[in-house]
Amino acid sequence: PRSLAVDLGRFSGPVSARWYNPIDGRFTSVAGLPLANVGTREFSTPGDNGAGENDWAMVLEVERDR
Repeated sequence: PRSLAVDLGRFSGPVSARWYNPIDGRFTSVAGLPLANVGTREFSTPGDNGAGENDWAMVLEVERDR
């Protein structure tokens, strides 16, 4: 897996995080949501994307009031 460090303190509120699989167009959520918008957090890709690759895109969004 590949890893990515993100400064969650740059967001204006709690953050939702998910991985986008460009092969099948599906999303995989990150555990422990929402994430507090403090400090740096390291994320690791989910692994094989179904094509024998470890190619994913991280999607981070500020949680909005419902």
